[in-house]
Amino acid sequence: MTKGWDLMRIALDIRPLQLPDTEESIRVYINNFLHNLSLMDGENEYLLLVTQDKEIPARDFPPQFRHTYLEIPALPHPTLNILFDKLNMEKVIEKHNPDLIHFPDPFSLNLNFDVGRFNSKTLLTIHTLAPHLYPDDFFSGKKGFQKPVYQTLFKNIPKAGHIIALNQSIKKDLLRILNLPEDKISVIYGGYNPDFTINDDLELLKNIRRKYNLPQRFILYPGGFQSHRNLKALMEALVILKIEYLTAIELVVIGGGEESLKPIKERAEELHIEKEVHFVGSVSENEIPLFYNTATALVIPAKYQGFPLLLLSGFSCGVPVICSNIASFMEIGKDAVQSFDPHNIDNIAEVLNDVLSSEEIRQEMRMKGMERVRVFHWERCVAETVSLYKVLSRR
Repeated sequence: MTKGWDLMRIALDIRPLQLPDTEESIRVYINNFLHNLSLMDGENEYLLLVTQDKEIPARDFPPQFRHTYLEIPALPHPTLNILFDKLNMEKVIEKHNPDLIHFPDPFSLNLNFDVGRFNSKTLLTIHTLAPHLYPDDFFSGKKGFQKPVYQTLFKNIPKAGHIIALNQSIKKDLLRILNLPEDKISVIYGGYNPDFTINDDLELLKNIRRKYNLPQRFILYPGGFQSHRNLKALMEALVILKIEYLTAIELVVIGGGEESLKPIKERAEELHIEKEVHFVGSVSENEIPLFYNTATALVIPAKYQGFPLLLLSGFSCGVPVICSNIASFMEIGKDAVQSFDPHNIDNIAEVLNDVLSSEEIRQEMRMKGMERVRVFHWERCVAETVSLYKVLSRR
């Protein structure tokens, strides 16, 4: 990939893979970026930053991938993590002096990306601004102590040398909120999750239906229970769908623990649709794509979304995707989705009815989705990112 270029030494922070609470979408990004990077770039040297004394995720890198693991000391106290990590990181960076330091998840709350006089060498990848835009969804109750940590990290974004936004919607929000110069942000789309594919094994799909007692026809809600995820609005739309459109459909909800599901279940009971809503709880990672393959449609009613990996997962499984008409969904989904106003319950019900009552519409959505997802492949993401490395390392 890099033939003819001056060789670079890039520090890549993969410590989020060692943390138990890292969002699955971020794990997908780092894992697939690193995997494809190792296949595509056999010339540059990569310094993979990991946390000392923590298990490093198993990797089977090709022999041509030039890499070294650099251990950052583990953090001794949760309330002082950023301070300790800053000091530790600066020592490691000063010793190894990379051309660039890439932080693919700068909002891991017990990690740091402010490396002092080396900040001009830093590159951040921003996946979402949801915690900033909806702080009550992320920092209430027991997690309240994390809010000032996040705010500190957010305020440090302008210190970075450059930023990757995973879509134009994130870039526009960063420009608006932080008043950054436009040339400080590059948009490089992530790829889809390759674990999500069309599965034609009818026996396997039959078994998943039986195991979780899934209805023959259902719309799938793939998880996330904060207020901005808007699940309650979807359930209210089901009532309208049932009464006004006489369309019978059941809702299957994946994920969630007892605490997060309690208010959702209570709302279902208030709406008298508790029998039509199936809360299956947590399922294994290898089973989730089977739910997508079994569903009549995937519905994502969020009021805000960063990079919409769930939407791409629906496309790659060949399931029709119905979603909010917010900027990030429209940018990534284009005409492959059917969309609604997430603030208008009647409109949600109307669009659901249009899709659910027409096999022709659903088939057209499947075909467009499978075509659209091909745009979002990891080879493109890696190629554009390494090209950016080259530009930034020469500054």
